[in-house]
Amino acid sequence: MKKQAYRLRLEKIRGKGPKEIFGEKALEHDIAVNNFSRKFFETIKTTFPNLEFRFRDKISKKEINDKLHSVDNRLGVTLFIANSSIKPDGGIIEVKDRSGK
Repeated sequence: MKKQAYRLRLEKIRGKGPKEIFGEKALEHDIAVNNFSRKFFETIKTTFPNLEFRFRDKISKKEINDKLHSVDNRLGVTLFIANSSIKPDGGIIEVKDRSGK
């Protein structure tokens, strides 16, 4: 069993069902982290006006794998579900590099 699936299974058993993972405290945590990330995003946009930032709620696993594969062709080659994505609690903050990427 994969590590994350095993960990979630243990949490579900410990919490006597999905309320532990998707319960009130988890929701409060998600909201707090997301609010902090958005405030931080606004702060860095103001602090560094010469840079271009973007906030994203999620990123597709295909995009992650494509980027990994472009760095090293041994990486980013396995996709289990073609349209799967990752949605971090605090979102994703990106900044353009000097070459516009």
